[in-house]
Amino acid sequence: MSLQPIGAPDFAPAIVQAPSDVLLSEHQSVAWAPGLSASYGPFNITGQSYAIQLHAEANSSMTNPVCQAVVYWLDAETGNILDTEIWTFTGEEAAFTGGPGMIQGRGPSRASQVVVQIFNWDPSFNFTGWFYLWQSSRVITRADWRGYSSGNAVPGYTVAASDSSALCLAWYPQTALAASNSIGLLARLYAGEAALMIHQSNAQSLAVTINELQPDMIGNPIVYDNEFAGATIDPLLALPRSQCVISLVNNGSASTSVRICLTALEIAS
Repeated sequence: MSLQPIGAPDFAPAIVQAPSDVLLSEHQSVAWAPGLSASYGPFNITGQSYAIQLHAEANSSMTNPVCQAVVYWLDAETGNILDTEIWTFTGEEAAFTGGPGMIQGRGPSRASQVVVQIFNWDPSFNFTGWFYLWQSSRVITRADWRGYSSGNAVPGYTVAASDSSALCLAWYPQTALAASNSIGLLARLYAGEAALMIHQSNAQSLAVTINELQPDMIGNPIVYDNEFAGATIDPLLALPRSQCVISLVNNGSASTSVRICLTALEIAS
């Protein structure tokens, strides 16, 4: 039975096109040399957005296992740089085996051409890298890159437990922290609003610092800095385009049990 009114003109239903992604560049198991950068592009961009997937396999002897992806948005006619994105993340001691990459991101197209440079900040060892870049017809309103691997070692860091699919960037189960002792946890990459929760059992003076990894600066910039002696703190934070390290120091006179949770508050694009 037709629902079209009697006497109504014939009509053709509209066809809605599904969003599509077009691969622009693919590089597998390439060497990103120490202290240098690898450049990909320029690529002409006609889509409304881009998608990127990265993996950096670290050498266990690295002293600074940090990569930076710099996205340059160019005017195709003049070559002038119109916009720049910089994302900072660590490598992991695990090869890419397919599936989700260590870093996945999307963002709006900001010009008619794009170049991506990957910087290796370790002074001595190669990263083994995997790089994929797409343009897309999807409408994306903000740049949103996230870390998705978990459980793999990062040289020189204690990697926090995490579950990116559940928006958990760092989780530290209730554990005793002796007086004058400290812990440091590497959280997953995420830029945006986040909630930090730290709970302790014994009301000691705890110093909390969150630093972003910025290897080209003297010292790592402070995102959050506080000292408290109560049971719980739960501040809202604005996290930068860099992986962060959560540091906790027990400045009290006795041991206390602590647990930490850092949660992303924005759904992935």
